[in-house]
Amino acid sequence: MVDSGWYTSVVCELIIESQIKNGIEGITLLGGEPVLQAKGLSEVASFCKKRDLSVITFTGYALADLLADHIPYTDELLQYTDILADGYFDKNKPGFGQNCICFIKIPVGKRGIKRI
Repeated sequence: MVDSGWYTSVVCELIIESQIKNGIEGITLLGGEPVLQAKGLSEVASFCKKRDLSVITFTGYALADLLADHIPYTDELLQYTDILADGYFDKNKPGFGQNCICFIKIPVGKRGIKRI
């Protein structure tokens, strides 16, 4: 189990339970801007990868901004993310409010990042 406190431990326990009972194949991180919660979520994502679960992260930031590493722990979160859905949020846009949602496969080690 991860050592990041009660909340992360509870989330990881729920993930184990859902994997056993429901056969989940992965998790999706979205809402509340995951990048701004990167420290705790990178621990959860790391835990999931050790259990062979995929991790999809939705963000309102562009990948280029994330790679510039201006937000603490973003690098760690990307390390455990399989698919990143990036795009700037605009509350005046219909639907998700995203100007452009791009799905990006993040290979191990972030080498050769490709938009899909």
